Formats: sequence, C-alpha cells, structure tokens
Amino acid sequence: QLKVNLNKLYSTLFEVEKRAIEQDRTLQRAEKNKLFLESLLALEVKKRAIEQDRTLQRTEQNKVFLESLLALEVKKRAIEQDETLDRAKDLFNKTPLSKNDFKSALVKVAATDFKTSNKRNLFYALALVLGGMIGVVFVLIANAFKTRQNIESKS
Repeated sequence: QLKVNLNKLYSTLFEVEKRAIEQDRTLQRAEKNKLFLESLLALEVKKRAIEQDRTLQRTEQNKVFLESLLALEVKKRAIEQDETLDRAKDLFNKTPLSKNDFKSALVKVAATDFKTSNKRNLFYALALVLGGMIGVVFVLIANAFKTRQNIESKS
C-alpha cells in the first residue's frame, strides 16, 4: 500500500510540477503578448504621427500649389483680355502684305549688267612704292643702330 501511496504522491507531484510549468509558460506567453502589444501600440502611434506629418506636408504643398495656380489663372485672364494681338492681326490684314500676290521688288537677273574694273596695274605700282618706302625706313633705322654701336665702342 505504501508503494501505491508513493506512486500516487509521485503522480500528484508530477501533476503539480506539470501545472506549474504550464502556468510559467502561460505567464511567459502573456508577458510576450503584452510586450508584443505594447510594441505594436508604439508602432501604431509612430505610424499615426508620420501620417499626420505627411498630411501636414500635403496640406502645405496643396497651399503652395493653389497659390501658384491662382497666380497663373490671373496671368491667363490678363492674357485673354489683352487685345494687342488681335489688333496687330487686323492691322496686318489691312496691309498689302496679307495678299498672296504682293511683291515688294521684282528683279530680272538677265537684264542686269555687270561692270568689272581691272586695277591690277595700280595695285602693282602701289605695292612697289610702299615696298620701297618700307625698305628705305629699314635701312635708315639699321644704319642708325650701327652708328650708335660704333660711337659707343669708341668711347
């Protein structure tokens, strides 16, 4: 009978330890779930903050876009109301330039006479005179340098 009681006691002790282990596991799971939920909540808060920042940025961008759009609309309206181009078109249509058969000048190439003047001999004479003058100036300058060197070497 002692063996039976011991076996019952061991089995009861085993059951108690098994329940304690299961409770520990349940507590660990509960703590893990709690940590998971807390981190999930923190991530959700960060996500909402980022979404709010994005919403604010979009709002600012939309504000700038709408201001630019309004300025463009004002410029468009000013251009549409400007009648300068229409007036210029009307004035152009009143001139002879608007007609297809308008000719400002008519030049007949076959009737044009060309005259050529041959001044080759004049250019040769001019080149000869200028060349002579340049040569004389060169000889005078060279002679002046030589005389100056001679005077300096003697003294």
